[in-house]
Amino acid sequence: MERNAIWQSIDVERNALADDLAPVDGSRWSTPSLCAGLTVREVLAHLTVSGAVSGPRWFAGVLRARFDFDQQVDDRLREQLGPRGDVESIPVDDRQSHVTAPSALGAAG
Repeated sequence: MERNAIWQSIDVERNALADDLAPVDGSRWSTPSLCAGLTVREVLAHLTVSGAVSGPRWFAGVLRARFDFDQQVDDRLREQLGPRGDVESIPVDDRQSHVTAPSALGAAG
């Protein structure tokens, strides 16, 4: 699969996620998720952070966490949730095409 086709598929899935989450409101964001120790809000932050963190930035976070990946995930969650820790700071409905990825996929081009 070509890089542009991969990013188009990612855009489709991001839009589907935003549509699925549109009716979620209020206390439902604080509901424990199926991911141990994470709320629905935190899982969303984890899912959306990959659109905002490049490979080098991700690796710098791993180094700061001294290769403690749980700590690195927690650091990124706090960053993504912002100082208020609320869902409004998460770009769930940002349907612009983002081509930033922490993986080897990298930016489209």
